Amino acid sequence: MQDKPWYTLGQKAFLKLDSRKFTDEDLEVLRIMLLPRNHYLPKTEDECAVLSRQILNEESYALFSEFRDFMCEHLGVQGEWGKGRKNAILQYRFRLRGKTLCSVALCVDNPKLEITLGASEQKKFERVRHTFSKKDILWSYDDFGDYTNYKLLIFSLSDRRLWGEYLRIVRLKF
Repeated sequence: MQDKPWYTLGQKAFLKLDSRKFTDEDLEVLRIMLLPRNHYLPKTEDECAVLSRQILNEESYALFSEFRDFMCEHLGVQGEWGKGRKNAILQYRFRLRGKTLCSVALCVDNPKLEITLGASEQKKFERVRHTFSKKDILWSYDDFGDYTNYKLLIFSLSDRRLWGEYLRIVRLKF
């Protein structure tokens, strides 16, 4: 498989512009326009860190970093970078013994937690569902993410008080 370049040919034209003449609003639009469009995966950790900072604004990057530290501390695992899917430019996956526990999809200025529950994990969830908030957790579980033999739950990282709940769901995979 051939490595895909960071920039498309169209994006390379924007690199030639003199950004010193741009307003802050113009620079923000340029930042978004220059994000990878082809599921580019940087080759090193440092490149992934640089790209993740470009994908997320300062506030959402801080949120992502805090959540990543929270999960590493509580799960005892380090994450790994991966190519994004659909509208995610990049993903950060938490894995244990070769199994993905959850991942954070980095979309423009919006990190989203993705937790996939298989059939056995859904059975475990059903046994403890009464302990989760209807508005914050059950609504997503019941109304979204149904596929043939798994559920894909997607949550915002913006409400830190829910991080413990997300961790409880991830622990169903152990």
